[in-house]
Amino acid sequence: MKNKKVIVLGRLKSCFFETMAKKNIQIQQWDSRTAIPEEQLRQWLSGAEGLILGRGSGGRKKLTVNGQLLEMGPFLKVVAQDLAGYDNVTVRDCTDAGIPFGNAAGANAESVAEEAMGLVYMTARRMIEAWNFVRDGRWAAYAVPPEGVNLMGRTAGIVGIGAIGQAFARRAEASGMHIIYHARTVHPDAEGHGWHWRDMDRLLAESDVIVSATPLTPATHQMWNRSCFQKMKDTAFFINVGRGGCVKTEDLTEALLSGSLAGAALDVVDPEPIPPDHPLLRTGRCIVLPHMGSMTEETLSEMSRETAENVLEGLKGKPLPGIVNPEVYGTEQFKNKWAGEGEND
Repeated sequence: MKNKKVIVLGRLKSCFFETMAKKNIQIQQWDSRTAIPEEQLRQWLSGAEGLILGRGSGGRKKLTVNGQLLEMGPFLKVVAQDLAGYDNVTVRDCTDAGIPFGNAAGANAESVAEEAMGLVYMTARRMIEAWNFVRDGRWAAYAVPPEGVNLMGRTAGIVGIGAIGQAFARRAEASGMHIIYHARTVHPDAEGHGWHWRDMDRLLAESDVIVSATPLTPATHQMWNRSCFQKMKDTAFFINVGRGGCVKTEDLTEALLSGSLAGAALDVVDPEPIPPDHPLLRTGRCIVLPHMGSMTEETLSEMSRETAENVLEGLKGKPLPGIVNPEVYGTEQFKNKWAGEGEND
């Protein structure tokens, strides 16, 4: 793969760059907290065969990949992102341009599920409040600490029973919780574990803890809104480890302030980053983390490794292990990109 050039926007772990170096692939990297200037991006892409989006690829926001950007890279053979989500990528535009797009879909499931379970414990047992109770000297003053609730015997309702949802379900079940879930269709693997499908209204009515693990799509945009929160128990806790845009933040704030929801814990939020004076943070009933479900050494390394595999296969014209748009391989645009080119080892 000598003389192949790829553009890296953002940060990846060292294993990615080591893999590229072994294959003599040239790297141009933009690793700044600000977005790359458009003219520089255009210049870099003009001769690149790969575009890789790491963390911080667009400064404070992820770089948007669409037809306009892809036109800057007439020789692009592959686009890869070391994240599971890809709401910043217009997949159809990649397909129309004959460019396979790959992500690191399964690498973060266990770490995100661990965090989700931690958020359930923190919320149900009011651990942040308890820490503030100690820090502020109220324990020393013999005040009564905050009371939480047990999880044993309660029901966890999971919306989105993919890899993250299933990994969370195993952890919740180990804590003695009953598991129900909602997805577009009944999931045989989930049913085999004794986890049972519910329609959305029934799940909301039965659940003591509701966990959202859905991607952001037109169908899921702001799906968690006033209507949903009003159907939940007023003792329920809402956990979001999917995407911030799936929640209508002002409706969640309203539900917490009115007492129609006992508490919430979010790894993802809309907007990101959330301003420190945002009304949601003033409810006293919501924990917000800085989108860190994947932020472990092991998970980040695995995501970078999977991204490297996507790039290597993409530069050879072979199917990406993490392909998002497999239909691209049947397009004339893809075939034309590889016309007259052989595979490169």
